[in-house]
Amino acid sequence: MGMLALEDLSVVFISYDEPRCEHNWRDLLRKCRWAKRVHGVTGFDEAHKAAARLSTTKHFITVDGDTIVEPWLFQATVPALDGNVLIAWRSRNAINGLVYGNGSVKCWPRRLALEMRTHERSAAGSTAVDFGLGPARKRFFAEEIPATTYPNATPFQAFRTGFREGVRLCLVDGEPAVRLAGDLNPWQVHYLRVWCSIGADAANGLWALLGARLGCAFTALEVDDPRLINDYHWFLGYWDDHIAPRFSGGDCRCPLSGYVWDRGRLEAAVATAGERLRQELGLPIVDLTAEQSHGFKKSFASTPAESGSRYDLLGNLHQRVGAGPAGAEEAGHCYRMGSILGSMNAMNNLARLNQSVSAGDLGDTLELLLNATALGNPFAPSALADMLRDGDHLRAAPEQALHYYSVAAKLGHSEALVSAAEMLASGDGVPRDLDAARDLYREAAAAGDRRAKNALHRLTKKPPRETSGTMASAGPCIELPTLADSVLFIKDLQVVFLTSGAGDGDERWRALTGCCRHLSRPPTDGTELLDSGAPESSCVIVVRDDCVIDPRFFDLAIDRGRLADTRAIVWPARDAITGLLSYEFGPQCWPRALIERQLHLLPNIAAPDAADLGTECLAVHASADSPRQAFHSGFSAARRILRALRAGPSQQSPDRQRRRMLELGLWCSIGVDCAHGLWSIYGARLACASGSEPTADGDDSEHHWHEARRSRDARDLQAAIVRLGHAIRQTSAIDVMDLSAAASTLLKEISRQSHLPECSEQMAKIAISRGDEAGHRKAAQLYRVAAGFGGTQALRALGRLYQQGLGVVEDERRGAYLLSVAAGDGITVPVQ
Repeated sequence: MGMLALEDLSVVFISYDEPRCEHNWRDLLRKCRWAKRVHGVTGFDEAHKAAARLSTTKHFITVDGDTIVEPWLFQATVPALDGNVLIAWRSRNAINGLVYGNGSVKCWPRRLALEMRTHERSAAGSTAVDFGLGPARKRFFAEEIPATTYPNATPFQAFRTGFREGVRLCLVDGEPAVRLAGDLNPWQVHYLRVWCSIGADAANGLWALLGARLGCAFTALEVDDPRLINDYHWFLGYWDDHIAPRFSGGDCRCPLSGYVWDRGRLEAAVATAGERLRQELGLPIVDLTAEQSHGFKKSFASTPAESGSRYDLLGNLHQRVGAGPAGAEEAGHCYRMGSILGSMNAMNNLARLNQSVSAGDLGDTLELLLNATALGNPFAPSALADMLRDGDHLRAAPEQALHYYSVAAKLGHSEALVSAAEMLASGDGVPRDLDAARDLYREAAAAGDRRAKNALHRLTKKPPRETSGTMASAGPCIELPTLADSVLFIKDLQVVFLTSGAGDGDERWRALTGCCRHLSRPPTDGTELLDSGAPESSCVIVVRDDCVIDPRFFDLAIDRGRLADTRAIVWPARDAITGLLSYEFGPQCWPRALIERQLHLLPNIAAPDAADLGTECLAVHASADSPRQAFHSGFSAARRILRALRAGPSQQSPDRQRRRMLELGLWCSIGVDCAHGLWSIYGARLACASGSEPTADGDDSEHHWHEARRSRDARDLQAAIVRLGHAIRQTSAIDVMDLSAAASTLLKEISRQSHLPECSEQMAKIAISRGDEAGHRKAAQLYRVAAGFGGTQALRALGRLYQQGLGVVEDERRGAYLLSVAAGDGITVPVQ
């Protein structure tokens, strides 16, 4: 599969009535002197066909009229995929910070653009309203984010953009959703909430909020024809007749359009529309001030939680259109990234790819399949059962195969029902059970499986031949490993429950007793840490008493190849108050020899520096079981961050300092929505506002807690929090916000992926430590992800890789550009 250099392709700027299109066109010409322009052509379909006719190359680039691109885009390369594939780069929205296909830069095959049938040419009666190429077309989303879209130059443009997104995000296959929460995809609900909540700080952002909320009501409540949003004349009439007159007159004036409006009436209309959506649709949206909206957007440390799924889809595309080993290698990179981001589908697909390419690392393949099974992927247990039934790479184990077929069937995989029925009907290594086989065939037939219908007919017509209940085929000539030889199940390990006195430890101990086979609770002095009756395994699982473990965690498996005498495996835990992920409080897998040397650190034992990172988040750090614990959590977290910030820039990158400031602001803002969360906020703000220097060996939070209890009660706690927040804002740069419970919940959801840059960077360092080309390629992928989340340290590392040609094609120019961006240079900020 070859590569296309963007500097060799035609570039077409497509504009219609965007108020700042002339400014954006001049900006594009400064970065791309060979760009051409299509202006004033009505309709998506006709405009892009006009752009294709202007192109002099087989592929061409399109840039929307309200989009500003980064100059490095035209130094990039893309895979030369087949003529049915459209490549798109996601764009960042200036109103609310969302990163997705809205306003994206696209690389078109010229033939595809000329022959496509978009939503505007759909069949009569179709309700298609969104961008579409037809059933045979595919879209490929590139990793980088090279553009920002500014659809808010005038009140009309911002309102129209918000209204269109409010309508589109309420549709399922072109039809209005009956129930938003039940019918829409999670990413649609997430985007809809952001469009209806965030943007008050942006120019004309209130108009976008009003448009999004009215567009949602237009589709979900009034059930009007969604195709109207593509009719330019209808939209202009709707604005002139129904919207603009309601707010005309006042002290706000748009310098571009001359429209004058009343801000107070606009804010009241936004609030009324939001209350209607909350009451009639149950949509959890919030009304934010400009300062709060700005803080929310700063908390977008990553793209939304479906990042892992996006990499999984990208890997699928590489497998379908890639040529030979190169396509498989690219797919493997994408699946690996999706696995790191927690996608169970990516784990399953990576394992299947390992099987198809070669025997590969059997332990890694089995770990991926088992963990995808534990997370609920329906295809992984069926693939695992096939391996155990056929004995291709593992020693055949038919009873285990039947078990995993039943797991897949419970997860909704009808083909697994047929496979299990075949084993039971023929006695293929298991006792024959005709009644059970018929039941499974009937269940699969009811789900529409044709093989099950035929098999059920044959089974009813003629009983199968009696067998001895053993595998019919002889075993392989070579000795194959068993499942247990290649992986280690967490449920088989000793679990050590560390008691620190924080939270409801007794309740969590009782919960663990139903999940673990070998559970011990040593005294805090560390004596008798390792249970003599536990299995003689080389590893021990360590769980803190303030950590709530999802039972699925004990269904996970570990590739035995990852275990070493000097390395621990740590999994993240999500904080109950802030929603942030941390590897400090999650479960850990320790080498037995290593943990025996750490007994003196109990109960605050921490993972060593040489640690591998687990990708599954199946634990919650219960940081607010009581007012005292919540206060300690907030106070200690703030003090820990302050100590790191006061260490000075010589010990951490500027980007790391900014991230710590963001995390500190979240601890000082989030928590109103959870029990005792006010005490956590109070503790964090008190730590920030107090003038005392935090000690190096611990903090004095207990002293401050007793002082707080004597001087504060529930009646004036809220007022004290507000006063502390005001003092912090006056004396520091910490982003402290006073939030409602609903706003706190939304901010927690938005910030839940803020660990990903650090996670990706740490994984990249581990990959580089391997010292081979494959490790450098993996590191480059990880650094791209972290850089896409805004990590300047990752940008710097990626730039050095490009300069040295490690894991990527050597590109001195691109490497220098990335290093300049990391240093704060070369970033284009459009004039508003």
